[in-house]
Amino acid sequence: GVQRLAAILEADPGPDERAWRLREYAAQTDAELLAVNGLAAALYASMDNFPVFTDITMLYFAAVSYAETAHRLGRPQLAPSFLLHDHPALGPDMQRLIARSHTIRTAEESAQFSQDVRRAIEPINVAGLCDPRRRNWYPVDAQDLYENTHKLGATGEEIEGLLERCGFAPEPDLQ
Repeated sequence: GVQRLAAILEADPGPDERAWRLREYAAQTDAELLAVNGLAAALYASMDNFPVFTDITMLYFAAVSYAETAHRLGRPQLAPSFLLHDHPALGPDMQRLIARSHTIRTAEESAQFSQDVRRAIEPINVAGLCDPRRRNWYPVDAQDLYENTHKLGATGEEIEGLLERCGFAPEPDLQ
């Protein structure tokens, strides 16, 4: 949001254009706040259903890990909004899943919800989330990024450069 506001102020458009851009900025900020509010409310509402709670966190972590990676790769256009709330596919899916999370009562509904979350985040899941073998433990694993370069329109070399810039270079071979 701060970057968007700075871009408006730096562009120094005329007063009418600036006013229009600031209204657009305000509308986008409001929409992002509503997305955060919906996610937080769903988390609180599902505290007594751990599988649903963890699935909702997967929505959050998938969105932020994708957005952070896209921005660090210099591709902010891939993630122009917080929590990707206006992403053409994930945004509507996330809204539906969050609304649905409030009505889940049975183990079968929870299991179906997990499958639907996994399917919804697949196009942006660059962190290996929803892998049952990990038992909700998600260490930082560069291999996850390398395996998902296509989701970011990146190459392995670009991922390697990103990891080096972020101080996540491979350990030197001490042999």
